[in-house]
Amino acid sequence: MLLKRFRLRISHQIFFFNYSIPRRNACCLCCRHRNWSPKVGSRTSLLTSAFAAYARCLTRPPAKLLVLALCAGVTGVAVWGNVLLEQRFDVAWFMPPDSYVGRWFAKNRQLFPSGGDRVILYLHGLDYAGGDLERLDGLVRRLENQVRRRKRSAI
Repeated sequence: MLLKRFRLRISHQIFFFNYSIPRRNACCLCCRHRNWSPKVGSRTSLLTSAFAAYARCLTRPPAKLLVLALCAGVTGVAVWGNVLLEQRFDVAWFMPPDSYVGRWFAKNRQLFPSGGDRVILYLHGLDYAGGDLERLDGLVRRLENQVRRRKRSAI
């Protein structure tokens, strides 16, 4: 129901602005012109004549070549710009500095400024319920001691 009222109101306003306003006085809408006709200059559209002249210009062979050269030049500059793009991403930027992972990244940067050597340990056949956890803890302690020794010798 509301949409029908809206459509009716819009159609009335369009009628009023298209047919009634040009025949009225600009200062006082109550006054109507009896013998009104549009001026000669307002019968032709300037935009239509401008686009017609532009279309006539673009259909000539030199203008076509200019448009093709311009498009090729812009495409070349865009491809060149894309080739020169660099991407830097560090996941530490998204970690809160007071979290465990954020502190790990800070320590990693402090202890291994050049990135260090990446080491991956593959462990299999561990008995977590048995005594293998103590052996694993000993391995961790030995690796930490090696890191401390290297740090002292580097200073």
